[in-house]
Amino acid sequence: MQLDVYRCDAYKCHGNVPKDFGHKEYFRGHQKRLHGVSNGQEIDEAFQRCRIQMRNPPLQSLCGFCGDSFHGASSWDRRLHHVGRHLMEGDQLEKETEDVFLRNWALEEGVLEIVHDKFQLVGLANVHEAS
Repeated sequence: MQLDVYRCDAYKCHGNVPKDFGHKEYFRGHQKRLHGVSNGQEIDEAFQRCRIQMRNPPLQSLCGFCGDSFHGASSWDRRLHHVGRHLMEGDQLEKETEDVFLRNWALEEGVLEIVHDKFQLVGLANVHEAS
């Protein structure tokens, strides 16, 4: 689920067609290879300038493996790292329980919808820039 993209703003990059990068590290590599940006401050400025937030992350969620709860503005990043540790330690996705907070957020954001009494992911290309 993509929350943001990095759109290269370099003049004449890719024939004036917007070039989006869904991962910060791919954008970093592009800036270095094609535009010669390698200085830490310059790349940080490019990250700030070129980041497009497509949706706000959930402010509350649960770990489906152990039940830990995450709240607040940076909670989504904390949850991702936490769940990643479970997976690196060998926990299986089949054992993960539903996070009702995440489900409700996905319904509100239009990432998930109910079709014939079942949840279904919606085309993730239908995103909006977060306000």
